[in-house]
Formats: sequence, structure tokens, C-alpha cells
Amino acid sequence: MSTESPPLHDRIGAVERVAVDDERLLTIAVPADESVASVHERVEEDHAEASYIDTDDATSHERDALEHARRVLADYETTPDNGLVVFAGVVDDAATDWTFDALPDPVTESRYAWANEFDTSPLDAVVGPSNSVGLLVVDRGGAALGRLDDGRLDVLEEFDSDVMGKTRAGGQSAERFERERERQRDEFFDRVGETAERAFRDRTAAERATDGDGAVDGVEDEEGGVEGVLVGGTTGTVERFVEDGHLSSRLVDAMLGDPFAVEYANERGLERLAELGRDRIAAVERRGPRETLEDLFSAAADEDRVAYGREGVAEALTYDAVETLVLADSLRTEAFRALESQATDQGGEVVVVPADVEGGDRFREGFGGRAAFLRFPIE
Repeated sequence: MSTESPPLHDRIGAVERVAVDDERLLTIAVPADESVASVHERVEEDHAEASYIDTDDATSHERDALEHARRVLADYETTPDNGLVVFAGVVDDAATDWTFDALPDPVTESRYAWANEFDTSPLDAVVGPSNSVGLLVVDRGGAALGRLDDGRLDVLEEFDSDVMGKTRAGGQSAERFERERERQRDEFFDRVGETAERAFRDRTAAERATDGDGAVDGVEDEEGGVEGVLVGGTTGTVERFVEDGHLSSRLVDAMLGDPFAVEYANERGLERLAELGRDRIAAVERRGPRETLEDLFSAAADEDRVAYGREGVAEALTYDAVETLVLADSLRTEAFRALESQATDQGGEVVVVPADVEGGDRFREGFGGRAAFLRFPIE
């Protein structure tokens, strides 16, 4: 079983959804080349000052946030290799925190700020996209390919076709002219399909090593494939493009529903396609956790396959029996980090369940927000 998106993205998503009425949420970002000790000292000073102020709700909430932050920072003698980001505050009458200290790339921004929402911008530069959707718009006159990564559109290629117009030269028979137009159209559609296959393909390292740079029509080779494909174009043309087999069966299977009617085969058309397909894209974002929960609910009665709840998951981790760990994004940071670390250390995968995914409430209430698919039965 695999996770559709890295747990890091889902944890950041949980932080981004937090909002309160007043400015009692603290964001701290320490770049890799700065001292965590100096930030810890500032937190200690602010905490001491807040402790001497007459207590009201706002001051109490600030003090609780600072208490959590000082406890987190006290665990670090040095700044982690790629920096440290801490979010702390009182949310739904409970003080909590989220800590990010094992990041794939360095944090480059310092931050020490209070607000009614957490500021996740220091993490923007260190996190790759959680999902990618391929975009393809085609008509007789041209085509455009793009990728939508977390709402950001990257145009991969725009190209014109060589298909002749409808006006034929004098002396040329209508049948011959139409045959030539159809031949040119098919060649152009084939080129579009081949370009899309390469641009949207998830290629293994072995494949990349055996067939060179793999570039097709100027499209850079992508190491990561797309999780779905939206197709659009002028009515009639785009349907023919798909139905006549110019798009590979793999990409046809990855299509997120029927093609959309889109007038322009250029960047403007790609933007329009993304807008028309936003509901289908949202479904892709939730597909991984939702499918994982469906599997979990179906297998929950089989103790040889699934463990759940605090004690069940702890026992499974003790025996190194966890194949896939399933965690609610609402778990406290300390518990989340400990469980994630244990699972990945023994080669397991982690799927994070966002609060708004279908079945999420049932998972949190009935399973305690934690479950595990097992490699082998626990006696």
C-alpha cells in the first residue's frame, strides 16, 4: 500500500487550516544557519514577561503558546541541518504545537510572529508539490501541455500544427485534399499524444538510465508522474483525439472524467481547463487518504491484518510489524512525530488523514486517530 501524498504536506495542511479570533498563534522559523539557542532565549524572556502580567484570556493564551514553544526548543542543542519551524498556540481551548525539524531542503526565512493564523510561508521553499495533475488542450491548430502542482500552473509546451486549412489549392481534388489534411491531423495528434506520454510519465531510474534524456519536442523529462490528467479542446476535435487512440491507454485510464470544451490551445486554455476541472482535482487530493480509510474499515475486524487505537498500534510498532501507519492530522505533534519516526525506522509507510476527508470523523472517533496495516499477525 502506498501513500498518495507525503505526510509532510498533510501536516502543513493541518496547520494552514487553524484560525482563531485573536492574535494568539505563534510562528517561529529558524534557518539552518541561525542559532536555535538565541530564539530559545527570546521565548524564555517573553514567557517570563507574560507570567508577570495580570492574567486575562489573551495573556493566558500567549503564555500557553510560549510554554509549548520553549519546551520544543529546549530539545535542540543545535539547529537541525535544514532548520526548524515551530507553530504553537491555543486552539479549541487546548494548547498545542506542530514542529517541523526534518525538512528536505533548508529553511531560508526567519520568523517570530503572532497572528490569528499560523504563517506557513517559511515552509514554501522546502516542500515539493503534494500532487500533480497533467493538463492537455488540443485542437487542429495547436496544442498545449501543462502540470498543475498544488494550484501552480507550469506550462510545459505549446506548439502549432502543420495541418492545412480548409481551403484547397486549385486543381487539387477534394478527396485528395481531405486525405492529406487527415494524414497531417493524425500525425499532429500522434505527436501531441507522444509528448503527453513523456511529459506525464512516472519514469523509473532504470528507464531514465537506458533511454537517454528522453526529451520529446522540447519537454523536459519529469522524474515524478502525474496523479491524473485533465483533457480539453474544441468540441469534436478533442473527442476524436481521445477516441481515435492518439492518447495512450495509460493516460486514458488516468483521465479525470470526460474532456472539457476549451476554446484556446495555449496557456490561456490550460488556465481555463484547470478552472473547469477544479472539483475533479480536489477529488484527487483526497483520494489517497480516502481509499486508505476504505481499506481500513473493510479490514478492521481482521486482527491479523489491522491494529488500531493507542495500545494496538504501540504493540504493532514494538514488534516491527507495521507495513502502513495511518494517522489523523489532529494528533498532537509529540505523538505524531514519535509514531511516524517508529514506523519509518522499521521501513513502514505513513498515510495522514486530513480532518475533512470522507470517513475522517469515524477514524478519529472509532480508531483513536491511529491504525496500522500489519506485515504479519501479532501473536
